[in-house]
Amino acid sequence: MAGSPNRGVIPNVNSPDIKTPTERKLGFDRNSPGAFGALVRDPMGLVFAWAADQAAREATKRAYPGVIPSDNAADAFRHAAGSRLLSGTIGEKRAKLWGDAHEIEGIDPSLLARSMGLASTNTDGQRKMDLYNNRVGRALPSGTAEQIQKAIADEKLRKRPFKE
Repeated sequence: MAGSPNRGVIPNVNSPDIKTPTERKLGFDRNSPGAFGALVRDPMGLVFAWAADQAAREATKRAYPGVIPSDNAADAFRHAAGSRLLSGTIGEKRAKLWGDAHEIEGIDPSLLARSMGLASTNTDGQRKMDLYNNRVGRALPSGTAEQIQKAIADEKLRKRPFKE
Protein backbone atom coordinates (compact mmCIF):
# COMPACT_ATOMS: atom_id res chain seq x y z
CA MET A 1 0.00 0.00 0.00
CA ALA A 2 1.37 3.36 -0.95
CA GLY A 3 2.56 5.46 1.92
CA SER A 4 2.85 2.57 4.36
CA PRO A 5 5.39 3.21 7.13
CA ASN A 6 6.50 -0.44 6.89
CA ARG A 7 7.57 -0.25 3.22
CA GLY A 8 11.15 0.26 2.12
CA VAL A 9 14.50 -1.42 2.48
CA ILE A 10 14.52 -4.34 4.87
CA PRO A 11 17.97 -5.13 6.34
CA ASN A 12 19.49 -8.60 6.71
CA VAL A 13 18.11 -9.32 10.16
CA ASN A 14 20.03 -12.56 10.53
CA SER A 15 23.50 -11.05 10.27
CA PRO A 16 25.62 -11.53 13.39
CA ASP A 17 26.03 -7.78 13.94
CA ILE A 18 22.31 -6.97 13.95
CA LYS A 19 21.19 -5.31 17.16
CA THR A 20 18.17 -6.64 19.02
CA PRO A 21 15.34 -4.18 18.41
CA THR A 22 13.48 -2.71 21.32
CA GLU A 23 9.76 -3.29 21.66
CA ARG A 24 9.32 0.43 21.06
CA LYS A 25 11.26 0.26 17.79
CA LEU A 26 9.02 -2.63 16.74
CA GLY A 27 5.97 -0.48 17.56
CA PHE A 28 4.90 -2.87 20.31
CA ASP A 29 3.36 -1.87 23.62
CA ARG A 30 2.99 -4.76 26.02
CA ASN A 31 0.25 -2.78 27.77
CA SER A 32 -1.88 -2.80 24.62
CA PRO A 33 -4.99 -4.95 24.59
CA GLY A 34 -4.59 -8.69 24.47
CA ALA A 35 -7.14 -10.91 22.75
CA PHE A 36 -10.09 -9.70 24.85
CA GLY A 37 -9.21 -6.03 24.35
CA ALA A 38 -8.75 -6.55 20.61
CA LEU A 39 -12.10 -8.35 20.51
CA VAL A 40 -13.82 -5.38 22.18
CA ARG A 41 -12.17 -2.92 19.76
CA ASP A 42 -12.59 -5.02 16.62
CA PRO A 43 -15.09 -7.88 17.03
CA MET A 44 -15.16 -8.85 13.34
CA GLY A 45 -11.37 -8.78 13.27
CA LEU A 46 -11.36 -11.96 15.34
CA VAL A 47 -13.02 -13.88 12.51
CA PHE A 48 -10.47 -12.63 10.00
CA ALA A 49 -7.53 -13.13 12.37
CA TRP A 50 -8.57 -16.72 13.07
CA ALA A 51 -9.03 -17.44 9.35
CA ALA A 52 -5.66 -15.87 8.48
CA ASP A 53 -3.97 -17.89 11.22
CA GLN A 54 -5.50 -21.14 9.94
CA ALA A 55 -4.57 -20.35 6.33
CA ALA A 56 -1.00 -19.47 7.36
CA ARG A 57 -0.67 -22.73 9.30
CA GLU A 58 -1.85 -24.73 6.28
CA ALA A 59 0.48 -22.83 3.92
CA THR A 60 3.36 -23.46 6.31
CA LYS A 61 2.62 -27.20 6.33
CA ARG A 62 2.75 -27.19 2.52
CA ALA A 63 5.92 -25.09 2.34
CA TYR A 64 7.72 -26.94 5.18
CA PRO A 65 6.26 -30.45 5.36
CA GLY A 66 7.10 -32.23 8.58
CA VAL A 67 8.79 -29.17 10.12
CA ILE A 68 7.46 -27.81 13.42
CA PRO A 69 7.38 -24.01 13.06
CA SER A 70 9.31 -22.97 16.14
CA ASP A 71 12.19 -20.48 16.03
CA ASN A 72 13.09 -21.39 12.44
CA ALA A 73 12.32 -20.55 8.80
CA ALA A 74 8.92 -22.27 9.04
CA ASP A 75 8.02 -20.04 12.01
CA ALA A 76 9.12 -16.94 10.08
CA PHE A 77 7.05 -18.10 7.09
CA ARG A 78 3.94 -18.66 9.23
CA HIS A 79 4.12 -15.23 10.86
CA ALA A 80 4.79 -13.40 7.60
CA ALA A 81 2.07 -15.31 5.73
CA GLY A 82 -0.56 -14.76 8.42
CA SER A 83 0.26 -11.08 8.83
CA ARG A 84 0.28 -10.44 5.08
CA LEU A 85 -3.01 -12.25 4.57
CA LEU A 86 -4.65 -10.43 7.46
CA SER A 87 -3.25 -7.07 6.36
CA GLY A 88 -4.51 -7.60 2.81
CA THR A 89 -7.94 -8.49 4.16
CA ILE A 90 -8.58 -5.96 6.93
CA GLY A 91 -5.75 -3.44 6.56
CA GLU A 92 -2.39 -2.96 8.26
CA LYS A 93 -3.67 -1.15 11.35
CA ARG A 94 -6.20 -3.86 12.25
CA ALA A 95 -3.74 -6.63 11.32
CA LYS A 96 -1.19 -5.08 13.68
CA LEU A 97 -3.78 -4.87 16.47
CA TRP A 98 -4.49 -8.61 16.18
CA GLY A 99 -0.84 -9.61 15.67
CA ASP A 100 0.20 -7.60 18.72
CA ALA A 101 -2.72 -9.00 20.73
CA HIS A 102 -1.47 -12.50 19.98
CA GLU A 103 2.04 -11.59 21.15
CA ILE A 104 0.64 -9.98 24.31
CA GLU A 105 -1.12 -13.26 25.01
CA GLY A 106 2.36 -14.84 24.87
CA ILE A 107 3.34 -12.75 27.91
CA ASP A 108 0.36 -13.62 30.11
CA PRO A 109 -2.31 -15.71 28.36
CA SER A 110 -5.87 -14.60 29.04
CA LEU A 111 -8.83 -16.87 29.63
CA LEU A 112 -10.00 -16.07 26.08
CA ALA A 113 -6.66 -17.16 24.58
CA ARG A 114 -6.55 -20.31 26.71
CA SER A 115 -10.11 -21.24 25.72
CA MET A 116 -9.24 -20.80 22.02
CA GLY A 117 -6.09 -22.91 22.33
CA LEU A 118 -3.86 -19.89 21.64
CA ALA A 119 -2.11 -19.79 24.99
CA SER A 120 1.64 -20.18 24.92
CA THR A 121 4.42 -18.12 26.40
CA ASN A 122 7.39 -16.68 24.54
CA THR A 123 10.72 -15.33 25.66
CA ASP A 124 11.41 -11.68 24.85
CA GLY A 125 13.68 -12.79 21.99
CA GLN A 126 10.99 -15.03 20.51
CA ARG A 127 8.37 -12.28 20.81
CA LYS A 128 10.65 -9.78 19.06
CA MET A 129 11.32 -12.31 16.30
CA ASP A 130 7.57 -12.80 15.83
CA LEU A 131 6.83 -9.06 15.95
CA TYR A 132 9.54 -8.39 13.40
CA ASN A 133 8.30 -11.11 11.04
CA ASN A 134 4.72 -9.87 11.43
CA ARG A 135 5.89 -6.39 10.47
CA VAL A 136 7.77 -7.63 7.41
CA GLY A 137 4.78 -9.77 6.44
CA ARG A 138 2.44 -6.77 6.56
CA ALA A 139 4.90 -4.87 4.33
CA LEU A 140 5.17 -7.50 1.59
CA PRO A 141 3.49 -6.59 -1.71
CA SER A 142 1.68 -9.94 -1.75
CA GLY A 143 1.60 -13.03 0.39
CA THR A 144 2.50 -15.72 -2.10
CA ALA A 145 4.50 -18.63 -0.73
CA GLU A 146 7.22 -17.87 -3.29
CA GLN A 147 7.51 -14.25 -2.19
CA ILE A 148 7.71 -15.19 1.47
CA GLN A 149 10.28 -17.92 0.80
CA LYS A 150 12.32 -15.39 -1.22
CA ALA A 151 12.23 -12.99 1.75
CA ILE A 152 13.52 -15.85 3.92
CA ALA A 153 16.25 -16.73 1.41
CA ASP A 154 17.21 -13.04 1.15
CA GLU A 155 17.53 -12.91 4.98
CA LYS A 156 14.68 -10.40 5.31
CA LEU A 157 12.79 -12.52 7.83
CA ARG A 158 14.17 -13.51 11.21
CA LYS A 159 14.73 -17.28 11.52
CA ARG A 160 15.78 -17.39 15.17
CA PRO A 161 14.94 -15.43 18.30
CA PHE A 162 16.75 -12.16 18.91
CA LYS A 163 19.24 -12.18 21.75
CA GLU A 164 17.73 -11.10 25.02
